[in-house]
Parts: sequence; structure tokens; C-alpha cells
Amino acid sequence: MAQEPTCNRCGSSELLDGSLNSSGQVRFRPEGINFFTLRTADIALKTRICMACGSINLEGDIEKLKLLRS
Repeated sequence: MAQEPTCNRCGSSELLDGSLNSSGQVRFRPEGINFFTLRTADIALKTRICMACGSINLEGDIEKLKLLRS
């Protein structure tokens, strides 16, 4: 069973999904990954704000990272 996400700072489960914005999407790019592949090395981030303390929680796509590292 999937566990309900909680705030990394205060432990609250009152999280609201959203996004971080700049001139484009904010993405994580791991160091040491070979960029000469058929896929981009950018890892999309899920973003949530805690309604209790205001902390921003980020979560990366682990499955894509595993593919890039293999």
C-alpha cells in the first residue's frame, strides 16, 4: 500500500501539489551521466507545498534515474 506523502520539515500530510516556475521547468540533472543517449538526462520534479509550515517538498523520478545510470 502506498504511503501518504508527508512534509519533510514538520511531518504534516496537508500537502498541495504545484510546480516551481522559472523561464522553463525546473529539473534535476544528475552528475556523471552520459548525455549521448536517446533520452534527456533531465529528471522531472514533483512539487508540493506544506499547508502547515510552508515548506516546499521536491520529489524526483527515480525510475528514469535508474534507466540513465544503467
